[in-house]
Amino acid sequence: MWVYKHNVNMPDAGRRSAFYWLLVVAFLAIAAGFGLRDPWPADEPRFALIAKDMVDTGRWFFPRVAEVLYPDKPPLYFWLMGAFYSVTGSIRFSFLLPSLCAALLTLLLTHDLVRRLWGDRQAWWATASLLVCIQFMMLAKSARIDATIMMLVTLGMYGILRHLLLGPDWKWYVIGFAASGLGIITKGVGFLPVFVFLAYAPARWLNWQRISDFPARWWQWLFGPAAMFAVIAAWLVPMLWLVAAGDDPALQAYRDNILFKQTGERYADPWHHFEPAWYYLVKVIPLFWFPLSLALIWLIPAWLPAIGDRDARLILPLAWVVFVIVFFSLSPAKRGTYLLPALPMLAVCAGPFLLEIVNKQSVRVVALGVLAAVVALLVGALAWIEVWDPSWLAEGLNDYDLEDEVTWLVLVLAAAAVCCFGAAWRFHAVTGLAAWLVGFWLVLGMVGYPLLNDARTPISVMRGVEQAVGAGKLGLVGWKEQHILFANRPVVHFGYRRQNRKGELHDGLAWLLKENKDKRYLLVTDKHPLTCIDLSKAVNMGYRHRQSWYLVVPRDVEGSCRSRLERRRIIGKTFHANRK
Repeated sequence: MWVYKHNVNMPDAGRRSAFYWLLVVAFLAIAAGFGLRDPWPADEPRFALIAKDMVDTGRWFFPRVAEVLYPDKPPLYFWLMGAFYSVTGSIRFSFLLPSLCAALLTLLLTHDLVRRLWGDRQAWWATASLLVCIQFMMLAKSARIDATIMMLVTLGMYGILRHLLLGPDWKWYVIGFAASGLGIITKGVGFLPVFVFLAYAPARWLNWQRISDFPARWWQWLFGPAAMFAVIAAWLVPMLWLVAAGDDPALQAYRDNILFKQTGERYADPWHHFEPAWYYLVKVIPLFWFPLSLALIWLIPAWLPAIGDRDARLILPLAWVVFVIVFFSLSPAKRGTYLLPALPMLAVCAGPFLLEIVNKQSVRVVALGVLAAVVALLVGALAWIEVWDPSWLAEGLNDYDLEDEVTWLVLVLAAAAVCCFGAAWRFHAVTGLAAWLVGFWLVLGMVGYPLLNDARTPISVMRGVEQAVGAGKLGLVGWKEQHILFANRPVVHFGYRRQNRKGELHDGLAWLLKENKDKRYLLVTDKHPLTCIDLSKAVNMGYRHRQSWYLVVPRDVEGSCRSRLERRRIIGKTFHANRK
């Protein structure tokens, strides 16, 4: 008889204590490395720059990257990051805090929902299974929007399911829809909790077990959508009013882009990230939802009796997970992070069955096999680097000055894997595997972050540029957000994500040649078509982010281009990321 049959809802002090210790472990694993690294590409420097600009300028409704409007995402996540920055005064100590708080809140919501539906013991297993999933930890430890949208979607599901399965509870029903509204002004897809009603409708019609009884006052159901639209309106109405009042074509383009291009058009007619329909089932779920994805081998047979009993506690969240996967699979554009909001509900469905599953002999053998494979992989990688030293790998590591750092990091991870394998062999295989998964993120944060930070940021490049430029003026061509974030001076740029790369370069060179008393320098990348520049004279400032950077001065501009460039009308913007 499977564990779902047991409905242990009485408080258990020992199990509550175990959950608090689990939260401590979660906090240590997620927070490990805080303050030891700066924002890393691709998204983190951009989001940090936007949040810092909001705080510095007070322009909270229209996100900007170096004075250029950024319509790709609604502003709520940037507001959160900006609020933490306002408190700490430091990007390094604030940019990861929204994801940390979102991840911990997601664990709390997952635990409390399963505790109310099944009991304390099942809730602990659900929370632990979510914590050790690769995608959960990977995005909990990064400054991207995904962890925040995961928390808001989970809060939406928590509120709605408390109403549908444990209610009626109209307060939580409204909170669930309000959370969906917050999710929509965070990353568009905050409406995902509404999909649960696709399963709830047949559940009511077929009289499934565990469905709450509701009075016949149909109008109360309107409170939820009203709360969701009210939350959206709190951002949308002022934004539209400011656009209409300003009569600025740039703001109007921002409005149209964020309301139409970044929503329906991005889903139905995207312009990047094209993947086949089976992408999530084959390339994302098996790896990034590990180890829950591996546990599906035993979970699916365990779910069948509950589904046969029409237990809505399982069927509603499980059907919702399927709906989310199908929804994102139907779009031509796919990214692995899109599925993260569904992961907590999969843990909710897994929790009631994991205690019996982890004690199976077949599960122990598989867990030991996985740990043995990890040990073999890491030891093999270490030997490959140190003994065989493949030329292509050595060249790549040397480009980033990473050879010693990677060796040390792999060595520490291999030692941790050997210890976990020994513990798994001696005590409990699943515990050993879970310890390795948590230990990986601890090692990455405490050891990997400080070792890799210089290579993952343009700190050394910008430090050299600062010394070379001195009191002069600096222009950027082909720049990324991290270059402006780490520039300790005002910089001039000539377009953000500019499609005409040659035109951007020529604008920069025209600015460089402009006659005035200021000494000017231009930082360019070899990824641009470097016409009109004699690179043999330019100063190579280093190699970062798969490209070389050169500092150009007026004498480096070829004479054949000078007259044409000097007549060019310059399009440039001056920006200072570190203004007070």
